Amino acid sequence: MNFHFSQILNKALEESKPITIFCGAGTSRLIGCKGWDQLAHELLNKAVELKLINFRKQNDLTSINNSRKIITICEGVFKKGSQDAKFDECIRNALKPKVSLKHDEDKNIFKPLKKLVDQIENKGFFTVNLITTNYDNHLLDEFPKRAKEFSSVEDMNSDFFEKIDSTKVFYMHGHVDNQQSLIVTVSDYLKLYAKSDFKEHMKKLFEKSLILFLGYSLNEFELLSMTIDPNNTTALSHYTLEGYFDVNGSEFTELDKYYFHGLGIDPIPYEKTHKSYHQQIDLLKEWIQQVEDWKPDLYEKFRETESLAKEILEGDLL
Repeated sequence: MNFHFSQILNKALEESKPITIFCGAGTSRLIGCKGWDQLAHELLNKAVELKLINFRKQNDLTSINNSRKIITICEGVFKKGSQDAKFDECIRNALKPKVSLKHDEDKNIFKPLKKLVDQIENKGFFTVNLITTNYDNHLLDEFPKRAKEFSSVEDMNSDFFEKIDSTKVFYMHGHVDNQQSLIVTVSDYLKLYAKSDFKEHMKKLFEKSLILFLGYSLNEFELLSMTIDPNNTTALSHYTLEGYFDVNGSEFTELDKYYFHGLGIDPIPYEKTHKSYHQQIDLLKEWIQQVEDWKPDLYEKFRETESLAKEILEGDLL
């Protein structure tokens, strides 16, 4: 499949919707930040080091095939041992990049993302909102003119969602500068995604925006699916980047469509055989050029023709 970014631009223009980009954990993992599985492993090691658990318990917990469950257990263990600060420290360490964001630009997805957003907005037809479920500053650092906006679970209400616009970066799961705002444990997720206000405003966001997901896993989509109205998924109004080995020959490329189409999302497959997930960086660079070359002339001519035809018909009817 040869996806061209003009598809997103034309759809957003036709439907008069802003483009909203969701950045998931996969974007930060590209620069070396740790994922949930690595964070869970490090928390268990730290718990043993602090003598909060023994090696047998560590072995038992390691066998659990659910990183969020392990992290939730560790949060309770650290709290019981009065080591909350060490728990927070592990989270902060997990958010540190392994690459130099200044010198290793080829590994930093946020650089081409910034250029892509600038290119889109420079066209004069679109606004681009940025929302992330990450806790770190790496996205925000590339958009210094945007303010960061985050909220605790208790304060996640209409006011928060009404502030969503193209002047800010919105942290849906909290920000590392405020540990109390972070959505980390299973309990935190359940509290947030079960809130009627949160679900209602997420549904409105899906209805009123054209959304592009970057760096999202199936686990994260399972959470987001709790906020999607199943009666409003017939039109494929959103997009997600999905990496595959052998895009053209993989049956999963087609099979995954059944899952994503049920969410109203059209997957954009890319080949990850040679560069793995870093192939997304090259793809964003291609999109930058595609946006630069895009012109709405055909759309404008269509609208003018449609308007003229309407006037003629109305004139005939009179």
